[in-house]
Amino acid sequence: MPAIAFFPWIRLSAPMSFGDMQLVPYAPEGSWSDDLRRVLGAYKHGVGQPLQHATLLQIAGSVEPEIGDSELDQIAQLREALCFAGLHRREFFNFKGYVNAHTFQCIVQNFQRGTIGVGVTARRRDGSTSNFWFDEREVPCPAHVSPHSSLLVDEAIVAALLRRCAAAGDWLRDGIELFNLANTDSPDVRPHTELLLAVASVQRLIGLEKKSDAHELSARFADLLDLAVRSARREGINDRPGLASKEARRVWFEDFYASRGVVAHGRPSGKPRATWSIVEHLLLASYVIPRLVLVRLQEFGDYQLTQTDRDEIAAFDYLLAEPKLFEPEERSNGAQHWPWREALSKAHDAVWHERAVLAFAEALGADGED
Repeated sequence: MPAIAFFPWIRLSAPMSFGDMQLVPYAPEGSWSDDLRRVLGAYKHGVGQPLQHATLLQIAGSVEPEIGDSELDQIAQLREALCFAGLHRREFFNFKGYVNAHTFQCIVQNFQRGTIGVGVTARRRDGSTSNFWFDEREVPCPAHVSPHSSLLVDEAIVAALLRRCAAAGDWLRDGIELFNLANTDSPDVRPHTELLLAVASVQRLIGLEKKSDAHELSARFADLLDLAVRSARREGINDRPGLASKEARRVWFEDFYASRGVVAHGRPSGKPRATWSIVEHLLLASYVIPRLVLVRLQEFGDYQLTQTDRDEIAAFDYLLAEPKLFEPEERSNGAQHWPWREALSKAHDAVWHERAVLAFAEALGADGED
């Protein structure tokens, strides 16, 4: 039976290829079959508005292929890698183009040519249940998802994730799936549950397979980031209580891990007197975990960190030093100023200042040699 695999809520500007799978932009006015147009026509946004854009998955040159278990596994891996790479590019406190994991929902729909009707199988705790609609069925966009979000991903990162997952990368496959589950923005998932998922993701991704304590895990976490930012300028790490005598990233990770421990032992409100709140931990983890994965991919030779990657990793220290991540400041013109974006701006200025000084010193040295 033919099938259609598609991402209803993301918009693609140009095709992307990953092996024998290709992502293809969809618009209703294209030269698609009536069956494909009918299946995608069931997906609505706003007040029942039909989709104007979506992304199709073409397999071995066909957008209506036969899809078996092997293809389903490939599609699932691509979806997780694509989602992870999309969350890596997400900008916080910038309200254009925001995405979450549910933005990357992937539908695989079997169909019979020329036949109206949709069958759906759903999980139950005691097994599963199936339903069939003999007429048209509407599927609304979830309220916490922005339809037609532009797909912004680095193809090199998606390819590196797929390559490492295929090469005995269970740790990576598990880690990115846990991270994606922690970033749905679904109202049905509480922040303390997301915290458990985020910490589990880091534990799987940092490469310590045996049981480890918080100090060992935090040391490994800090060491991995140091591989990318040893020469980066760091300042302002004493702005939060408790950071004067310890390296900031280790302190953050240990607070992150301790908060998870309290939640796991039955206290959803989290750790009393934590340096960072649960929502602050989730925000910081959502920024640093994708960049941590790039460092690990470089370890395996699947990816080469760019200068932008290194700068963004170095900026994490500035984010840790910001005491009020969620409290905007009002400017004299009435505009809101977000501390998160200010911290990133400071990090950017410091890095470029350092480069300018080094370039100037090198130029002086070259002149002296003449």
